[in-house]
Amino acid sequence: MPVLKNMRVVVHRMNLVIQSLIFSMKKGTKYKINTFSWFVADIALYSSVFLLYLLLGLGLDNFGDYSKAEMLLYISTYSLVNNLYAVLFSEGVSAYSENIMNGYFVYDLLLPKRVLFSTVMKTINFPPLLSTPFLIGINVCLLLSYSLSTSVVALYILSLIAGAFSILFLFVILYTFQLFKVRTAVLSGLVLDMLELSEKPDSVFPKKVRDFFTFIIPAFLMSALPSRIVLDRISVFELLWVFSAPFFLYGLFRLVFWWGIRKYESEVE
Repeated sequence: MPVLKNMRVVVHRMNLVIQSLIFSMKKGTKYKINTFSWFVADIALYSSVFLLYLLLGLGLDNFGDYSKAEMLLYISTYSLVNNLYAVLFSEGVSAYSENIMNGYFVYDLLLPKRVLFSTVMKTINFPPLLSTPFLIGINVCLLLSYSLSTSVVALYILSLIAGAFSILFLFVILYTFQLFKVRTAVLSGLVLDMLELSEKPDSVFPKKVRDFFTFIIPAFLMSALPSRIVLDRISVFELLWVFSAPFFLYGLFRLVFWWGIRKYESEVE
């Protein structure tokens, strides 16, 4: 039966993810100093951002159209999406890029599963996972100050996941251009710099800039749009974009990947 077959596929992939987490934990405990230093660096980085906006709030009443408390929620949302991407996808995305560059990508193509799942989605980065409870705790404390329905909370959580997936597909699209012999080191650095704008309140930018970093480079999918779900300031179109962006970017990735693979395979032959 198709339903039973699909359930088996889901269970199998969940087992792969669990095994990946176990492997990542073993690797993290093997190199304890590296793991601990990563944890300390993460906590210091996130804490410094919160502290910065707390200090700025002493002299400012608002950040654009966000109050001081709303801005903390904004920063918490950005930090959580960033952490979610780092835990689930960052190590796999790096491996995907490196395999294309060093020629090992040809072996990835021989794997029975799709390349994206085999090299990216089943790779979990354990060190940033250690700071996840800290970020979730701050986020929950901030959310408790709002009277939210279950549906709004569910939409908010799903928007965090959608934001992480959008960033994943943005980077794999970028690195897939390496199949065309495009050097993406400078481009990836530029995209990273652009994504850092998601930490800033979107309302301080002109509308054209906001639209660019929402619909072209989806930086504000990491911060502004999920936060606006909680604050009840999101339009229907923006809400639709939050959840359709990952599918659109995935479709774009499949298109670029298909073109790139045809060129890559012809050169290997």
